Amino acid sequence: MDQENNKNIIYEHPMNERVRNLLRIEHLYKNIENCLKEDSEQNCRTILEVLLHISELLVRSDMKNEIIKELKRQLDVFNVLRSND
Repeated sequence: MDQENNKNIIYEHPMNERVRNLLRIEHLYKNIENCLKEDSEQNCRTILEVLLHISELLVRSDMKNEIIKELKRQLDVFNVLRSND
């Protein structure tokens, strides 16, 4: 199917809080990426607000532990892939 004709919107509904939090962090980082595309005062403010929001999320010990676990899991997967080369 042609990309231009395929205008479906996909809505994801996270199954648990862990996934919801990880998606939230991903969304916040994407906001920063988008703001970095243009240099403006408003984008700078938005980036600061988003960074503060991310830091508030990461201060929570449960969130920090979940992210550390997930990063370790991803690192293990990458190491297995590297060893298979």
